[in-house]
Amino acid sequence: MLLKHFVGQEQIKSFFENSLSGGHFGHAFLFVGPQGIGKSTFATQFAKLLLCTDPNDLNPCGVCKSCYLFDEGIGLDFVIVDEQKNNISIDTIRDLQKHIILRPAYSNRKVYLIKRAETMTEEAQNCLLKTLEEPPDYAVILLSAVNPMSLRETVRSRSVRVDFSRYTHAQVFDILTANGFLDEEKFEYWANASDGIPGRALELAGSESIEALKDKIYATIAACKESKVGYVDFAALMEQEKQNVGVFLDLAEGYFRDLLVIRSGSDAMRLINNDKKDIILKDSKSWGMRAIINAIAHIEFCRKSLAQNANFSNTAQVLALYIQEECNK
Repeated sequence: MLLKHFVGQEQIKSFFENSLSGGHFGHAFLFVGPQGIGKSTFATQFAKLLLCTDPNDLNPCGVCKSCYLFDEGIGLDFVIVDEQKNNISIDTIRDLQKHIILRPAYSNRKVYLIKRAETMTEEAQNCLLKTLEEPPDYAVILLSAVNPMSLRETVRSRSVRVDFSRYTHAQVFDILTANGFLDEEKFEYWANASDGIPGRALELAGSESIEALKDKIYATIAACKESKVGYVDFAALMEQEKQNVGVFLDLAEGYFRDLLVIRSGSDAMRLINNDKKDIILKDSKSWGMRAIINAIAHIEFCRKSLAQNANFSNTAQVLALYIQEECNK
C-alpha cells in the first residue's frame, strides 16, 4: 500500500498507487481541502517516496542517499514555496524556474511544493503557467490550496485536482495518539470540535488554558446579545488570540454548531461541548436557525480570508460585526 504510515485519505493513496504502477504519472497536481486537513503533510511524505531511489512496495526505503538527505532536511531535489506573511510573488516563481531547469542531484525526480497556491499574484500565476505547460520530464509540481477558485482557470486546468476528505473520529484518534496526545477523556471533544480536520484537533490538543478561552468566547458572544457594541469585546479577544486564532475560531464555531444541534431538535448527546450543555440549552432559546447558520458561515469565511493573508485586524472587526448583526436578528 502506498504510504502505509499515512493515516486516512485511502482514495487519494489508491489514485496515486494506480498512477505510479500504470506509468501514467502526471507533472502537476492541485491538492484541495480545508486548512489542517493534511495536504502539506501528505505532499511531503509523497515527495519523499517520489525521490526515493529504492522504494519498497510504494513506500520510501528510508536508507538511500535521497531518503537520508530528505530526513535531514537538506534534500536538494525537494523545494517548498511557502510565503507565510506575503502573497507569492513573480520573483519567487522565477527563482523556482531557475532551480527547476537544473537536473536532479541525487534522485530521478525533483519535487516542488507550493503551499497556499491561491496566494500567488496574477503575475506569478502567469509565470508558473509556462512551467506547467512545458515541465522538465523529471519535475513534479504539487500545489496546495484551500480556495482553488482563486487560481486562474488555466493553472487549474493544467493540474490534476486531488480533493482531500474529512477524517473519521477513529482516524483523528489515531493521529492524536501518534502525536503523543494520550488523554482519552478529551479525545471525543478534540475529535468533535475538529470537524474531521486533524490539524484542528492537534491545535486544540496542544493549546493550553483552552477552557478559560472557551469561557471568554462565550462571554463575548453573550455581550453581543446584550449590547449593540458587544462586538468590540469579541474583536478585542480575537486580536488578543492572534497567535492562536485557529483555536479561537474552532471554539467559536463549536459554540454555534452546538446551538444548531439543539435548535434542530437533535440529541443533546451530540454536542461538541457537552461540558457546557446548560449554557448551550439556555442560549439556544434566543437564537434562530438562520442566524446560527449565518454565524457559522461568517466564521468559515473568516478562516479563508486569513488563509489568503487578509488584514487580521480588519478581518476580526468584520467577523465581530457580523456576529453582532446575527445576534440582533
